[in-house]
Amino acid sequence: MAISVVSWSAIGRSITDLFFPPASVATLVNDDLQPARLERIQRAHLYAKEKLRDPVASQYYAVIAKRLRYNHAFTAAVRDYLTHPSIEHVITGRYSGKRGDQIIIESVDYLKIEKVQVMMVHSNGKLIEHGSAIRHKGSTRWRYICTVENPIVDDTRVKVMVIDRPGNMTMKEVIVRCSEENLNIEYRTPNKE
Repeated sequence: MAISVVSWSAIGRSITDLFFPPASVATLVNDDLQPARLERIQRAHLYAKEKLRDPVASQYYAVIAKRLRYNHAFTAAVRDYLTHPSIEHVITGRYSGKRGDQIIIESVDYLKIEKVQVMMVHSNGKLIEHGSAIRHKGSTRWRYICTVENPIVDDTRVKVMVIDRPGNMTMKEVIVRCSEENLNIEYRTPNKE
């Protein structure tokens, strides 16, 4: 998005664009998504105000603000609302279709993520199993332990959904291939309201 800095002459008839051509101003003003963006920012401000009234959440955001060098916990809460959690890797190398096999989920946002859900589906769409992953203490890794035997491992879809404190969701799907690299597909969804 281009931002123009404009100044009016003393007479008020000519515009001097200092950085960008005037067309970029028209693009900025006529943006169809601008009302939705403004509404999302307003919701982020309301979320931050609400969370800072809660002593536990306020303490949490104060720690995050200090760690990320923000000026205030309010800034940390707004940014938390506006950013989605990330899934770096879904590691299926230890999955062979047996009970007790592990799926490892890695994220850089270990403080941000509240919940990780895993669903495993056959290539025909039939559900194999689903459940919650458990966080490794002090780590960015989450571990899901398989509970159901799966005799046909090839083309099994592992769908991972991570949810953060404000309710932002990110989903990633990995297709398990015995002979090739796993295929990764990532989806992001807006905050649930």
